[in-house]
Amino acid sequence: QTAGVDDGRDAAEALAANQIEAILYPTWQARTFGTGSSAAAASAEFGPALFKAGALTREEQAAIDADPATATTVLDGKRAEYKRVAAQIEQKYPQAYDVLAGNHTSEAGQSAALAAVSTAASTLYLLYCEWMIVWAQLAVRLMVGLFPAIAVLALIPRWAHLAPQIMGWAVEAVVKAILFSFAYAVFLSAGVGTIMSPATPWHPVIKAIALVLLAIGMHVALKRLGLTRQPWTPAWEEWKYRLEKRKHAKKGGEA
Repeated sequence: QTAGVDDGRDAAEALAANQIEAILYPTWQARTFGTGSSAAAASAEFGPALFKAGALTREEQAAIDADPATATTVLDGKRAEYKRVAAQIEQKYPQAYDVLAGNHTSEAGQSAALAAVSTAASTLYLLYCEWMIVWAQLAVRLMVGLFPAIAVLALIPRWAHLAPQIMGWAVEAVVKAILFSFAYAVFLSAGVGTIMSPATPWHPVIKAIALVLLAIGMHVALKRLGLTRQPWTPAWEEWKYRLEKRKHAKKGGEA
């Protein structure tokens, strides 16, 4: 399936569906039918049917997993449907069929490389955003649950300095959750949804470059806001600061 995301799908399935629709499916179209007006017409008319005949849906794969004996029947039906659609393409769009038959493979390597770059850039950036969002949400929930303990900690002189620091982490987590959720939505819409959309009439190389630049630009913007530090960074910096302070105090005492 290449269009739409059902409400019942989880985040991983939604991400995969968007990647297939915006990057992998257009690449498959170019490699299967070629480029040009004839290829575009053949792809629009027969692309979905040929793609469906050449792949298993989740439901079909689940049925095969549940009963392996049905695999032969399902795969034979797929092959027959693929041949039927291919025959129609050969009759109506002989130039596109020539590419489908494997007689023109000069652009296959380029298409595969561009698809790999685009998929890697978008997937890694979206996974990075998801990691920061999950950590921020976890930190907020943990701070809410530990708030009574933090309040008690603030009353102990020796540990009172930790209370505002912990609350500062909580505020930072809230800001990160909001801004990284926004960044995720913008990249998914502007990057995967617009730049890589089949409706965008850009050369695939330009699309890949634009997608990578968008990811870099958004990361730089978030870094300038100080939001790209890893969860353990504040605690690590605090620990190093206190260790150095103790070392200097010890040296001063010995002197």
